[in-house]
Amino acid sequence: AMLQSLLQANARNVAARQALAGAYVGQRRWDEALALLGQGLALMPEQATWAMSVARIQVERGQAAEAWATL
Repeated sequence: AMLQSLLQANARNVAARQALAGAYVGQRRWDEALALLGQGLALMPEQATWAMSVARIQVERGQAAEAWATL
């Protein structure tokens, strides 16, 4: 909840977004992780590690073409 609050206050908080995405991935909450990282990429497309994380999740879900497009 604290990380979500931080992101509501500042959507460009890289550390909070990365930590929350990591928590979602660790809990296998793929949809939430994809949404969070996608929103982050829309704000800050220079965050290549987020694009790689999105692509990794897409590959795990059998979405290789989408993963390639993400990268």
